[in-house]
Formats: sequence, C-alpha cells, structure tokens
Amino acid sequence: MADVLISYSRRDQAFVRELHASLTGAGRDVWVDWEDIPAASKWQQDIDDSIDAANSLVVVISPSSLDSEYCATELKHAEERGKRIVPIAIDMVDPDHAPAALRELNWIWCRDGDDREAAFAALEKALDTDLEWARAHTRLLVRAVEWDKRKDASLLLRGKDLGEVERVLAAHAGKEPRPTELQQQYVHASRRGARRRQQTLLSGVTIALAVSIVLGVLTLLQRNNARSATRKASSVALSAASIDRVGSRPDQALLLALDAYASSPSPDARNAGLTALEKARELGIVEFVHGDSAVRDIAFSPRGQTLAVGSEDGSVRTWDIRKRKQLATLAEAGSPIVSVDFARDGSLVAAGSANGTVRLWNASSGDSAGPTMDAGRKILAGAISPNGRNAAAIGEDGRVWLWDVGGGKPSRLRGPSGQQAVLAFLAFSPDGKMLAAGATYQQNLAYGAVEVWDVRSGKARGESPGDDAITALAFSPHGGMLVTGGYHDGGGERSYGELSLWNPRDVGRGPIKTLETSAFLTTLAFGGGGRTLLAGANDGSVWRVHADGRKSTWARSPLRVLGNVTSLAVAPDGQTVAAAPEGATTVRVSNLDGPMPFGRQIVRKRDITGADVAFSPDGKTVAAADGTKGVGVASTSPGGSAEPHWIRPPARGADVDGVAFNPDGSITATDGVSSRSWNLRTHKRVGFRADPSQQAEAKLDAFGKRPGVKDRAIAAVAADGHTFAIGDFDGKVWLWDSRRKERAKALGGDAATGQGLGSVDAIAFSLDGRTLGVAQTSSSPIQLWDVQGQRALGPPLPRSGDDSALAFSPDGRVLASSDGYVVRLWEGILWRDVADLRTQVCRLVAGDLTRAEWTSIAPGIAYRKGCG
Repeated sequence: MADVLISYSRRDQAFVRELHASLTGAGRDVWVDWEDIPAASKWQQDIDDSIDAANSLVVVISPSSLDSEYCATELKHAEERGKRIVPIAIDMVDPDHAPAALRELNWIWCRDGDDREAAFAALEKALDTDLEWARAHTRLLVRAVEWDKRKDASLLLRGKDLGEVERVLAAHAGKEPRPTELQQQYVHASRRGARRRQQTLLSGVTIALAVSIVLGVLTLLQRNNARSATRKASSVALSAASIDRVGSRPDQALLLALDAYASSPSPDARNAGLTALEKARELGIVEFVHGDSAVRDIAFSPRGQTLAVGSEDGSVRTWDIRKRKQLATLAEAGSPIVSVDFARDGSLVAAGSANGTVRLWNASSGDSAGPTMDAGRKILAGAISPNGRNAAAIGEDGRVWLWDVGGGKPSRLRGPSGQQAVLAFLAFSPDGKMLAAGATYQQNLAYGAVEVWDVRSGKARGESPGDDAITALAFSPHGGMLVTGGYHDGGGERSYGELSLWNPRDVGRGPIKTLETSAFLTTLAFGGGGRTLLAGANDGSVWRVHADGRKSTWARSPLRVLGNVTSLAVAPDGQTVAAAPEGATTVRVSNLDGPMPFGRQIVRKRDITGADVAFSPDGKTVAAADGTKGVGVASTSPGGSAEPHWIRPPARGADVDGVAFNPDGSITATDGVSSRSWNLRTHKRVGFRADPSQQAEAKLDAFGKRPGVKDRAIAAVAADGHTFAIGDFDGKVWLWDSRRKERAKALGGDAATGQGLGSVDAIAFSLDGRTLGVAQTSSSPIQLWDVQGQRALGPPLPRSGDDSALAFSPDGRVLASSDGYVVRLWEGILWRDVADLRTQVCRLVAGDLTRAEWTSIAPGIAYRKGCG
C-alpha cells in the first residue's frame, strides 16, 4: 500500500516531479502514474485500485487539473471511497470554481512567490495527522472492496481482526477520513457472520450436552467427567455470547460472563468477565437497569430512589436503584407505553398507553389507584399533574384531553388540528395550574407548535407561531419557564437543532432565547431543584444547560450515550442521570459529574527515574518510588487523602528506585546506584534489598541455560517459587516451570505477544499466580494474561509513559501501575472467586436475563439466574 497517490495534470509534471522527490526523500511511498502502471494494463482500474490502496490523495490544483476529466474521475473515486484528500494549489485558481469536494478543504498554496519549503512542510504535517487511522481506513477499504467484488464469505473479518476494526472505528468516530458505506456494510456483514458462527457453536454445544448426558449414566466416574465436560462446554458457549454483546449490550455481556465463570472458571470465562467489566468501567456506568423490551419512557420518584420504566411491550416496572432490585410490575404486557410520571409526593405513578388510556397505580403497593381514563383513540403522550389531581393526553390528530382523576368525562382542550402529528409532548407546571403541549406534524416535518392552557378553566393562555419542529418539552421546577427542543430545517448546512426557552404565560410572543446545536434534541429533563437541565440529542450526546432566561448557555461538554437518546431523567440530587437510547431495553444510570475514574490516579510523581510500586500487606496503601523525591505513600481507598504522603530517605542524594513493604507495614526504600536500603520508619540502614525482578533473575541464574531464553531483560517469579515469567529485549514474554525439563514457551504461542515493540518493561504475577501483568516499552498498553491458559484477558489497559512497574494487591483484585509521572489503580475488573465476581456484576446490573432472552442467546443450556 502506498502512503500517498498524487493526482495531477500532465502539464504540471515538472512541479509533480519536485513534489515526488520531496515526499520520497521524507521516506514516503508515493504512487504517481508515470511509473507504476505496467504496459497493457487496465489503466482506469489500476488508478482506482491504487487510490483504494493509498492512505491519502494529494491533488495538485491548477487550471489544467480542474479542466481534466481524468483528475475529476480520480477525485470522485477518492471521495466515494472516503479517502483523505489534501489539495495543494500551484497556480492562481479561484476555489469557488473547484469541485465541492475541494472547495470544502483547506488548500495549501504553493504558487510562484510562495515559500515552497513551507508549503511542503505543511503538506507533510497534513499527511501525518491521524496517520494510523488513515492507514487503518485504507486496510479496511482494500479488504471491503475485495469482498464486494468476490462476494466470498471467507473474506469477512473474524475474531480479533473484527474486534480490532470495531474498536478502531469507535475510537475515531467523526474523524476524517470517514468510513464509507461499503466499509460499514463489510463490518456489519462480518459481525452477522460472527453471530451465525456463534449460533452454530451453540447448536454444537447443545449436541455436546446431549451426548454428555447420555454418557453420564454409564458409571459414577463417567458421570462426573460428563458433568465437568458439560460445564466447560456451557462456559465456552456463554463466554462467546458475552464477548459478542460487549459493545451492543454490556448488561447482557456482564450477566453471561458471570454465568460462564460460574459454570467453569476457564480462561475464556475470565476473559469474558474482564472484558465486560472493563467496558462498564470505561462507560462510567453506575448501574444498568436490565429489561427485555425497548424502553419508551422513564421517571425518577421525587426522592430519587425509585425509577419507573415504561416499555414497548406495555409493561411498567419500578426499581429501587440503590438496592438494585425490582419493586413491582405495575402493568403487564399490552399496548406500548408512551409516558410514565410520578405525582409530586411519590404516591402515584401514571402511565399513558398508545391505545389511548391513562392509568394510575399506587407506587408502594403496585395496586390500581383509580379508574382508567380513556381517550378513545391512539395517543402519543400522557401526563399527570404534580398534585395528582389531573391527567392529560394528546392524540396523533392533535386533540388534547384533560381529566379530573376523581372521575368524570374528559375536557377537550383542543380539537383536531387537521394535521397528523408524528411527535407530541405534554407537561404540567409544577403547581398543576398550567398544561403545555407541543407537537410536530407529518405534512411538514419542519413545522411544530406549542400551546399552554389554564387547567382550572380550560382556556388557552397562548399558542406559539407555527415555526420549527418541536422535539421535546419540559417545565422548569419553579414553573416560570417552559423549555422545548426543536429542529430548524433551513436546507442543507443551515439545518440545526435548537433549545428554546419560553415564558409559559405568553408563548405567543415566541421564545425568550434559543440556543443552537448541531444535533436535534430528543428529550429534556430537569433535576436538582432546577439547578440541572439535561438535553438528550439524536447523535448520542447528553448536554448540560445553564438555563437562566436570556443568559442561558450550554454549560459544558456533552456526556456520551450510545445511540439516539429518547428517554432521560434526572434525580432530585441533580447528579444521578438515567438514560436510554432509542430501541434499548436497558436503562443506563450514571453520575453527571462522572464516576470514579477507571484507572484513577493516586500519585503524581515528580521524577521518572524510579518506577517501583508496592502494596502494603493489607492492601490499603500503595508506595511508589520517585527518584530523588523519595517515596510517595497513598491510600487506596476512594475516600482517602487526595494527596500522597512523601517520605525522604535519610541519606542526601539518594535516588530511590526500589520500594517494598515489610511484614510489619514499614517501608524499605532502595538506592539502586549505591546499593543502600533504609527502613523509612526507623531511618536505619538495612541489608540491600533487591527488587522482585532482580530476585527472580538471581534465581534464574542458578538454573543456567535451562530456560533457553536469550537476551533476558526482566523476570518475575510467582509465589509458588517455580513459575517464571521472562521478558526479553525483543518484546516477547516467556513462561517457564523450573520443575519440568521443557524450555520456556512464548506467551501467546506462535503469535508471541509484543514482538518488535522493544524490551519488556514490567512483569508482575498476582499472589495466586493465576494472572500476569505485562508492559512493553514505547508506551504500549498493559496486557493481563491468564497464566494457566496462556491467553490474553480483556482489552489492554492504557499507560502514559515508559519506565513502568506493576504490582497486584494481596487479594489480586487491584492492579497498580507506575509509568511516566503517574501511579494508577485499576479497580473493579479483577475478582477472587465466583462470589466476588457475582458481587461486582450484580452491583452493576439490576435485574437478570429473562427466560426468553436466555433461550434466544443460549439455546440448549439450562436457564439460570446469575443475580437472582
């Protein structure tokens, strides 16, 4: 694959030769059609294939190239393929006369009189921007084109390749070059193929289970073996299902990983569990409220402890989000729920159904709390007043009904609008005296209206001038402001989303203020007594808004939620946020200011010359070597001191590069240069204490050449005293058991991890010897490994620099990493046993897989509840 392809007119060949020389002189592989097209080749096909295989297209702009049909064809093909295009203009050309694909880009000017060296430098910088992403984009495009030509399923992505492509696409979402439709089709087809293979695997597991059961009746020994084989087969199938759902359904992935590990604590199950936990920690999820039907609306109780969830299947369920358990099912399956809400005192829950009914329930007992209110036709939204006295609904023809909850026929506040509504919203003011409705109509999706009524009299207080689409609506908690989400269709680039603030007593005068946003808003929620207004958008962002009349502003960068956010609620504390993307069956509960960071920093070092790190015997404290600064000591508790305590060695000029805890909790610091060690509690010299790697290497020296590893860089020995991990200068890691005659084997087998990344920088065993942490140089990430199965566990953990050290807590549940100037703790992804894993998963997921979900995911495996 070439780094660059140059598109140019033959009349500009002299300049292109100079450009070619500059780029190749900088070490780039450059494709130009004067030398790369063989005789008698299919010229245009070769050009197209070469564009596909290049990371970037440099377009030399001149009057001649703009008039060239060949240059236009090359540009069009590059644009269709989503290639990065870098224009360099060598003549006086009006950008307005250039094709649209060029007009929108920043041109590099290299005309007579311009600084040519500076222009070439600017071009080099542009080509290096997001270079790794451009290369990945090219590799994916080449494979997608080949697949599209041959329609051969064997060319689809599989296994790690598929996972890596999905990870890279997610990490570079929104960046140039953008994925093409063909690339997206190729990845989607690959994922579908993976699912089909998984179903085949599950079918095979079902057969294996049946065979195991038949064989199990032969003898007691055979029965025990069959049971073990059944558990292992189930574990493999459930692990595969978990990995397949990590990106799309992390709640299901967690529950499946728990069941897989409970069946058999195999390396596959450990990898599934660690992968799912890492994903949840990275998303910053406090809790998943699990369901099996698409969420239509959600609402917090006034105290914020209970969450009501209305679903597509017509059910309404209440959850205690602190205790992570379902409280009641208020409505069974039926017509889809369009809205749920609590009365102000939390005693009543109201739900509107698409079939036109609004029902009330006692929030504590789950019993019906009044007669069903029926509009007699399909509705798009419903609402209950905060005082619980009134309920309202809006139909798809624009009619609005108002009920007295005590009984009686509904009042019709507005008749048919004459247009079909596609979106409609209702909200009562906090004092229950006003009702607001907003709608967007089908005849013109750019047209919507807002109207407000006095609840007691039923008279309209005003109607907004018909203008932009209305996509969300809410009253502020004090009732003095009405907020709507909208969409302005200005055609092309002038279309935008908007947040409008209104005086509810005079909406006819138009909004007080309107804020624009790139995506249109789909849901609004106030919390924290009005201190917090969140706006969910169709691009997956959730914005915090400072709503203060004409001074209103977007308050901060958006949170991220996967998918089009259609349901949003904020608890009274103003921090706890529940959100559900369109079509999702799970509600994600987060903290607005973010959870405890994944890989949280506990020590900020001043020096990088010392990189050792150690846990205290009770695991409550971490000590980190910091060169001439001494030793930084920090609590591992999330509520501990924010700043480490610094201890200097008693000798001046000591350069601490080693640190260890003694059994009594005191710390020994070591100066590797002078081979001196001190007890930092007594300040007395003690015998020189080699770091764990030096101790391991000393033990290895006693075995001579038996391990068979050349160019040894670092080593670690497990607590059993005979299992060694050895890192070499080529980035490979080797495992060796000193009790056996075999030589060391490369970790990862033939595809040995880290080869070519440079010397292995850090290695550490967990105390039980089951887990190995490995870090290479060049700031490569930290990878955890299952020692027995010799397979990677979960995605790599990032690090910020070289000179690393790793240490596991005594219970094996926390990894500490020291690299560059930072010491971090990686928590919530490791566990001691199945009970510990169950505790972690069930703290994250409220609810369990239903029998229907289980049958769909794991046919043939007996249903069980992991968190039940």
